[in-house]
Amino acid sequence: MFAAGEINDLSTTILNISMLLDEALGRPPASKSAKVFGRSHMARDQIFRELVFALLFATEETGGHFTLNRNSPGGGTLALALSRLSEHLPKGLVPRPLITIRRLKEDFYRLRRF
Repeated sequence: MFAAGEINDLSTTILNISMLLDEALGRPPASKSAKVFGRSHMARDQIFRELVFALLFATEETGGHFTLNRNSPGGGTLALALSRLSEHLPKGLVPRPLITIRRLKEDFYRLRRF
């Protein structure tokens, strides 16, 4: 995975880091949570899911709050944050339809109750 300080497979690295952080923070791993709700995710979807969950978790833990409103021009603060981050991420990682983001946000708060 690593060679002379370089990352050979970004997808695998992100998944490994997210699993490590889940374990350290005492959160259920995303692979288990996907099975709980009967949803299967491809690698890209899983990476995006981890990104959204990490943003929501960090924001909640620091007393912040993301908004999401498909009727507003910007789509809310979560859509804006993802849009700004997408400039620095692999093309296509952040999907455009807000419905995907809304479902992930709902999943996050549903899982957070466990």
